[in-house]
Amino acid sequence: MAKETKRTQLGIVIDARMKERGITAEQLADAVGVDVATVNRWRNGKTKMPDPGQIAKICLELHIWPNVLMRAAYPEEMARLASELGDAPIDTGTTLASVPEFAGLLDELTALEPETLRALMLLARKARGG
Repeated sequence: MAKETKRTQLGIVIDARMKERGITAEQLADAVGVDVATVNRWRNGKTKMPDPGQIAKICLELHIWPNVLMRAAYPEEMARLASELGDAPIDTGTTLASVPEFAGLLDELTALEPETLRALMLLARKARGG
């Protein structure tokens, strides 16, 4: 049995969420700001991990927590980090859309222009004192 790479696990998660949400590679590429070939390389495990900005956009578009992608890409490192921090394992099946308070909000956020979303994120950080 061939060993799956970290990127393949990442691709499985991205591919599964795309199917669940009915999102095409073209739609995800547009949302993230990459070409379709890059999305397909992520799905097929033939490229490096998306950069942090891309991960945020992927998560927003797929309605998935960033930890889900990080655990798929770096399972050993994330498990070690959780152990060091004393955290309980994170439920990788939980998505933002499965949390009732977020379900409608996510649809509204994904419809916003990138500049508007960026401004909201900056306001939220300032409100938290960050």
